[in-house]
Amino acid sequence: MLNDKMNKTAVIAATAASRTQGPYKAVMIKKTSRGPRLVWKMTDKGAGGGLGAFVSKVMPPAPSVHDNGSAPTGVLGLDCANVAFYRIQVPAVPDRKLASIVRMQAESLLPLPADQMQIAWRADAAQNNKRSCSIAAARSDQLRQVAAAAADKASRILLNAEAVVKAWTELFDCTVAAAVLINIRQNDTQVLLTAQGLLAGAVTLDIGADELSGAGAAADLELFVHDLRNALELFGSSGVEIAGIFVISEDVGAHERIISYLKGAGIDAQATVPSSRTLRYGHQADAPGDRDGSGLSQPDTPVAARDICEYLEPIGLALMALDDDADELNLFDGLLAESGRDDKAKVGIVFKPACVIAAIAAVLFLVVGKSLDKASLAKLRGYEVVKLIERQNMKELIASHRPDILGAITAVNECGSGGMMLNSFDCRDGKVTIAGYARSWEQMYEFQKKLEAKDSIGRVAIISPSFDEKAKRVNFKMQFQYKNPFKKK
Repeated sequence: MLNDKMNKTAVIAATAASRTQGPYKAVMIKKTSRGPRLVWKMTDKGAGGGLGAFVSKVMPPAPSVHDNGSAPTGVLGLDCANVAFYRIQVPAVPDRKLASIVRMQAESLLPLPADQMQIAWRADAAQNNKRSCSIAAARSDQLRQVAAAAADKASRILLNAEAVVKAWTELFDCTVAAAVLINIRQNDTQVLLTAQGLLAGAVTLDIGADELSGAGAAADLELFVHDLRNALELFGSSGVEIAGIFVISEDVGAHERIISYLKGAGIDAQATVPSSRTLRYGHQADAPGDRDGSGLSQPDTPVAARDICEYLEPIGLALMALDDDADELNLFDGLLAESGRDDKAKVGIVFKPACVIAAIAAVLFLVVGKSLDKASLAKLRGYEVVKLIERQNMKELIASHRPDILGAITAVNECGSGGMMLNSFDCRDGKVTIAGYARSWEQMYEFQKKLEAKDSIGRVAIISPSFDEKAKRVNFKMQFQYKNPFKKK
C-alpha cells in the first residue's frame, strides 16, 4: 500500500459499476486553497482486463509529475450491491462499552458465521437513553478479492454508496437533514438513506436506466415502484425522519420521466441538481490512456452538472479521501495489510443470539427502570406525586444494586479469540457463569488466563470441561467473581 507520506492534496479515485465487471470510471481531484478541482476524468467499458488492470492503469505506484513528484493518493470504490446494511438501537452506554454491544447484536443479524463476515459500524449521538447505529456487513472472501485487485496501488477502499452521499451533500443544492437518494445507474439503482450528511442505510434494486427506458419500460417501472416501496418501508422503521426523496440520474430525460411516474404512484420524489458553486475544473493533466481528459472545460470554471452526475461516485470518493474528518464505514480494516490502522473488524468471542438478547434485555430493563421523567412529576399534585416519587426512588435503589452486566460482557468479549462460542451468560450477585466451547484445550486455558489478568475479574474457575470428539472442540463452563459487581448511583 502507499505509505503515510503520500501526497494528500491529489486523489485518483476509481469505481466499478455492476459489482466489479465495469464499466469503470476514474477521476483525479486536487485540493487547492480555493477548493477542490477536477483535473481529469475517464471511463473504461471494462474490456481491457478487468478491475485489476484498470486500477493499475489509473493508479501508477511510481511517483508522478504531479505535486512536485509525489504520487497522488489512490482510492477504490466498493460497489454496495453485495453489502448488507442494518440499522439497530442500543442502550446509551459509554463508547468503551459500545463496540462489544454493537458487534454482538450485529452477529445475531448476519446471514453467515461471524468469522466469514466483515462488519463496520457508526453510532449516532445518544437520544432518550438510546443510540442508533448503522452497520455494514459483507463476506470476507469477496472483500479480499477486491483488495487483491487493488494490489499495491490503492491506499483505501471505501463504499461507493457513501461516496454518493458525500458528493450529494457537498455538491448538490439541498439542505435537508435526512433524505432518501434514488441513484439510477445504467444496470441497477441505489436507494440510499442519509442522516446528517452520512449514509444510514442502502438497498440495491436490480433495475436501472436501461430497463426503465427500454421497450418494456411500463412493466419495469411497475416493478421498480414495488421494490422502491419495500426499501422505503424498511427505511421508515429505521428511526430516521425522512424529509425528502430525491432522484439522481445521468440521463436527464429518464430523470424527468421516472419522477413523473413516481409522483403518479404516490411517491413524492423530486429532482436534485448539482450546485455550480463548489467543484470547479482544474488545470488539465493527461489522463491514463487519454480517454476523457481532453473533454474538460477551461480551468476554474464550474464543473458541468452532467459531469458531476456521470462521475458522481469517483468524485465522492475523492472528496471523502481529501476530507480528514470523514467518518466512513470501513469494511477493509485489516484486509489491506499495510494500511497502518488497527483491525477493528476482528471479533473476540461469538455469542449465540439468545445469549445476546437475554443480556441486552437485562440492560434495557435497567435503563428503562431509571427513565421516569422527573420534570413531569413537578406538574402533578398531592397523593399522586408522593406515590410516583416513592416508585421512582425504589426503581433507582434497585437499579443501583444491579450488577454491571455490560461491563462483564465487555470484559469477557475482550478476552476471547476467533472460533470460540458462548452459549449462556449468567450474572448473579457479582458471580458470572458462562458456558461455551473452544477449538482446543490451549485456547480455553488462554481464555482463562486473559480473564484472570483483568482487574475487574477474580477467582476464575473452569467447570466440567470435556472434549467433543465428533465436533472436535472443547466444551466448558467457567465461573468467576466480577470484582466491581454493582452500579453506583
